[in-house]
Amino acid sequence: MFLLPTFCRYKRLLCSVDLTKDFFFSYSYNIMRSLQKNINDKNTGHVVYETMFVWNEFLTRAMRNHLKNTDWTVALVHGFFKQSKLSVSGKDFWLTLIARRSRHFAGTRFMKRGVNEKGRVANDVETEQIVFEDTPDDIPSQITSVVQHRGSIPLVWFQETSRLNIRPEITLKSDVDYKATRLHFENLVLRYGNPIVILNLIKTREKKPRESLLRAEFAKAIHYINKGLPDDKRLKFLHMDLSKLSRRKGTNVLGLLNKVASDVLELTDLLHCEITISSKPLDASSGQGSCDIKINDDFCAATMVPLLLQKGVLRTNCIDCLDRTNVAQFAYGLAALGRQLHVLKLTEEPKIDLHDPLADDLMDFYERMGDTLAIQYGGSAAHNKV
Repeated sequence: MFLLPTFCRYKRLLCSVDLTKDFFFSYSYNIMRSLQKNINDKNTGHVVYETMFVWNEFLTRAMRNHLKNTDWTVALVHGFFKQSKLSVSGKDFWLTLIARRSRHFAGTRFMKRGVNEKGRVANDVETEQIVFEDTPDDIPSQITSVVQHRGSIPLVWFQETSRLNIRPEITLKSDVDYKATRLHFENLVLRYGNPIVILNLIKTREKKPRESLLRAEFAKAIHYINKGLPDDKRLKFLHMDLSKLSRRKGTNVLGLLNKVASDVLELTDLLHCEITISSKPLDASSGQGSCDIKINDDFCAATMVPLLLQKGVLRTNCIDCLDRTNVAQFAYGLAALGRQLHVLKLTEEPKIDLHDPLADDLMDFYERMGDTLAIQYGGSAAHNKV
């Protein structure tokens, strides 16, 4: 049988993918959705496959449609997963870090940049940090979660690659009324609610304008979009030239980022739930926050009652959404971890010092995540470590 060259190329690419690395799944939990999404939306089956984080949605579609169920397929998520038991003040807790990479507008650096006409951005990754206390029976009474987002600068831009130019020129394309940019932020509101806080880390000034072109245009786009939004739904735009700050003598970059993170958490808050277990399985009409979980081969009813809900999200970007973005996401994760441990009553203060051993533990989580995402999108590990 004659195969087209393009088909052969795609077949080689598929065969080169190592499905044992960076893909993960769960038989008992909808891991393609955040904890808050799972609590608020109890739909299962085909619906969860339609989310942006299920990478084998297309490959399994024909089988699922034919069988009218999802019993014979497993939803695969691409990104990063790490879970470890840590300790604070003599108390053990579990920390889980999940990075979910979107299957929409997916591709490697230089091949996929900016936003497409549907409002989907390159290197779109949802990061969730889940914390709960370690208990003898492995059933926590409380659980907390914080979600943050990274994605390419949502403008229509690209770079022409060349073997002779390791830093290709950035080309901006016209987008009438910033339609694609607007669609992207409307999608973020649907996913996370308001407020949407944008932390833009690209350079402000350069001898030869590259990143600064995008910085100026991005600010114009946000200003234009905000003119058509009510005050309580306007995008909140924060700019920090992280490269410049890191070169400034005596500047504590992580300290500045931690302050920004704390201010953002005041706006968005976090998810905090109480968990109660009963021996009777739930019926389909159970209320919001209820779900069946399997314990010791038996199904029990676990009811999660939200005491706090996250509202809105922090969206961070640099030029590639890798190195600088990962530093900022660590700072946000550290500020969030302090609050998570505090609401779980594991610490007295809602803050973790940068020199605390726990900060080093969290740094290891985010460095590993940063390296993994950098390899997936850029082909090499992160260059600027935390």
